[in-house]
Amino acid sequence: MKNVIKKWWFWLIVVIVIGGIGGAIGGASGTMNISGDDNTKSESSTLSDSSAVSSRVEESEEKKMYGLGETAVAKSYKLTINAINTVESDNQFAQPDDGKEYVEVELLLENTSDSELAISSVLNCNAYEDGFAISENLSAGVAAGTDSFNGTVASGKKLKGSLYYELNEGWKELEIDVDIGLSKDDEIKILLTN
Repeated sequence: MKNVIKKWWFWLIVVIVIGGIGGAIGGASGTMNISGDDNTKSESSTLSDSSAVSSRVEESEEKKMYGLGETAVAKSYKLTINAINTVESDNQFAQPDDGKEYVEVELLLENTSDSELAISSVLNCNAYEDGFAISENLSAGVAAGTDSFNGTVASGKKLKGSLYYELNEGWKELEIDVDIGLSKDDEIKILLTN
């Protein structure tokens, strides 16, 4: 008899929890007016409000995509995409594979925060060639002979450096996601086209 009672209470709790979840889901989409007040939204206004929020989200995402010659403004820094260059190598040990080329992306970062920023091209930058993840190429950096995008930048100071990649000849898009700092507002995306 005790087992039957325990099972009865268990099923009662399950029904209450499921009912609560169903009520919360049903209430979230909310087109019914249970309270009878006139301050409720109709279904069409709810849809227009959600599409307005959606367009604002898309707008803010679009503002985080920057191209050549543009300056991205994040919460803690400003980042300017100065140039994209094809690197010709005279070094016999630093040559791109057949059908590939070395590419250098020149960046200028200004620390606008109150504290210093530690910049690591490996940890803070993820790159994608035509939608496929790629890693930074150190041989391309050796061939270019310029400073890499690494260092510690004090508040109000700047860092100039480059990112280096080995891309397929005929690549179409190079996307670089930069994430410096702890805030979502410190993430930007760079999109470069060939």
